[in-house]
Order: sequence, then structure tokens, then C-alpha cells
Amino acid sequence: MYFSRFCGFFRFFSYESFLTVLWVGYSCEVKRGKHLSIKIPDAARFARLKSLGDDYSEEAIRERILGKRIVQPKQKVTALVMPIPATRVPKLLIDIEAKLQQACSPGFEHFATIYNLKEMAKTLIFLQDSGIGTYEELSEKIQTLDKEHGGRSTRIKEIEARQKEISELQRNIGTYNKTKDTYNEYIRLKKYTQTKWEKFRNAAHPADGYYEACRADITLCQAAKNYFNEHGYGKDKKIPTIHSLKEEYAKLDTEKRKLYNGYRKIRDEAVAFKMARQNVNMFLKEPHQPERNRSHELSR
Repeated sequence: MYFSRFCGFFRFFSYESFLTVLWVGYSCEVKRGKHLSIKIPDAARFARLKSLGDDYSEEAIRERILGKRIVQPKQKVTALVMPIPATRVPKLLIDIEAKLQQACSPGFEHFATIYNLKEMAKTLIFLQDSGIGTYEELSEKIQTLDKEHGGRSTRIKEIEARQKEISELQRNIGTYNKTKDTYNEYIRLKKYTQTKWEKFRNAAHPADGYYEACRADITLCQAAKNYFNEHGYGKDKKIPTIHSLKEEYAKLDTEKRKLYNGYRKIRDEAVAFKMARQNVNMFLKEPHQPERNRSHELSR
């Protein structure tokens, strides 16, 4: 992509228009943050424009769009990390070159006006279909969607955390049930008091031999008992049954699937309304929201 000349194509646009055309008109993914990054169609990853040189930083691009910085085009073609696939090169470059020829002509302002009108018409239809009549309603809609999306996300995380606890509790209950008889026998043997004769003969305590023979089961049972104690299970808090835990896990799983069913839909809807708000801000030239607060809306 002839990016140094491509910036000149947007001389009559604002910086927001420039990013919107990259995203909508040329299917480039735009990520805004500390550094402006763009991923061209079919590329494997994003590329920081600043990595192409000082003339490609966000500040430099703004200056070039406003005509405050003039950069002479180079003969060498600079690619954005990954080359454009051969199947897409002809049409893309022809379109760009055709517009570049118009960049400094009076007719380009007409093209820019038509493009803006088309984009505003799309935004207007979208807002009408959505029943949005005022900027305040648009902002409230976005807040509602963000709140619902955040609420679902929080609840999903709570469910997953509880399911993890249930799985851990089930594992320890299963381990305890399998090894408790061995452990109880070990405790019984430990209470055995050796006779004087056994002590005189230095006979091994029966609990010691039993422990060596059943070390694995005794250790596992002790670990399960420690887990129960750490989580407050004892006299006042009864250990639940495996059956009750399975039922709780299944209910949580059903709830999580329902939450996931609308999760992406709400997220995509929020993105659509945020793009509409960005277009409204751009077309009406009214700073309803500081640009810093909208810095990631193209990439969210």
C-alpha cells in the first residue's frame, strides 16, 4: 500500500473520517491506543504506523491531513508488515490510485461530500430503525448495553469460579470417601499403647508399619481433611453430598449457556451504536465526548 500518498487522499477529511474510511471503505482493522495500528485485509497481525517512520505517527498523520506537513512520495513501496495478497492488489491499488489522482483537484471535495452523505444516511437509517431520536437516547442506549454486557460478564466469571470450587470439593469428597477407612484404622493404631515387654524389645509400633504400607491413602485423606477445615466444613457446616454438588453444577452450567447466548449479540450491538455515535460526532462536528475517551471505540 502506498501509505505515504494514501494519507494525502484524506486531505479534505478529519482524522476521524480518515480512520472511518480505512475501516469501512478499505476493510482495514484500526486499533487506537498509545500507538495507532492498522491491519490490512488478510494480514496476520496489526502493524504500528509509527514503525514506518516519523511521518506516520498519529500527530504526523493529523498534520498531513490538515496540510501542515508535506511529504514527498517515495518510489519504493512500503508494506504494512504483511503484503497484500495478489488477488486483492489490482482492485485495491487501482481504487487508491484513482482517488490519489483526485486528491488535489476541486472535484475531490465533491467526492468527500458524497461519501460523508452516504455514511450519514446509513447512520440515520440505523438510528431510525433502532428508535433513537436524540443524542441523549443514543448515549443512554450505549450505557445500557455496556451495563448489560458487563453484568453478564461478571456473572459468568462468578459462575465459573463457583464451578471450579464445586469441582475441587467433589474431588476432595471422593478422595476422602475412598481413603477414610484406611485413615481411621491408622488413627486407631496410633492410640495403641505398647506393653513394657514390647518396649523392652524395642518392637516397632504397629501404627508405624501400617503407615508405611498405606502411606499414599493416609496422605491423601489428611490433605482432604485439611481442605475441609480450610473451607469451614466441620460441625457447623456439613459437607455436601456428591449428588447435590452435581445438581448445583448442572444448574450453573445451564445459566452460563443462557448468558453466553446473548453475550456476543449485546457486544456487537454495543459496537454498532458506538460507531453510530462516532459518525454523529464527526458529521455534526460537535465534541459531545472527548476524543481521549473514545480512543478505543474503533477497535472494541
